[in-house]
Amino acid sequence: HRLVRREKTIRKSIIDLTRFFFRVTATQSTRCCERPTVNTPTDSYTGKHLDVPDGTGLRYAAATGDYSPHHLYPRTARLLGYKQPMVHGMWTLAKVLAAIQAGTHPPLRLPLVMKATFKKPIFIPAKCTILYTRPTVNNEIKFEVRDTEGTILHVTGTIASN
Repeated sequence: HRLVRREKTIRKSIIDLTRFFFRVTATQSTRCCERPTVNTPTDSYTGKHLDVPDGTGLRYAAATGDYSPHHLYPRTARLLGYKQPMVHGMWTLAKVLAAIQAGTHPPLRLPLVMKATFKKPIFIPAKCTILYTRPTVNNEIKFEVRDTEGTILHVTGTIASN
């Protein structure tokens, strides 16, 4: 009985701390599985595989100091209401940028402006696909991250350079 009460107290403390430090409001899109509209019919998406292995949350936390509990372990993620840990959004965006830079010739010039909308979490472990367009005349690239079947849209956005 004492252990159950203590676990409930710890769970409430973790939730309260997370709400205090991470005051983020998330919006859900009802059309989360649609592809973003592309300006011209000649635009096409290029795909790159993204593997999210076990331990990604721990490695990201060690590298950045961001030890958010819902990214670390299955147990701490479940305490916060998630079925398993999810990969950090900034890790995902870094992988998107690296894939686009590696596949864009000539490479994008700095500074870059990156805008992203997070639709659904990527639970660890996962296999996803990064899809992106060729740069437009104004050096803008549209991207999205989907599951390998293409049914779940995790992230969508744009990258623009000068």
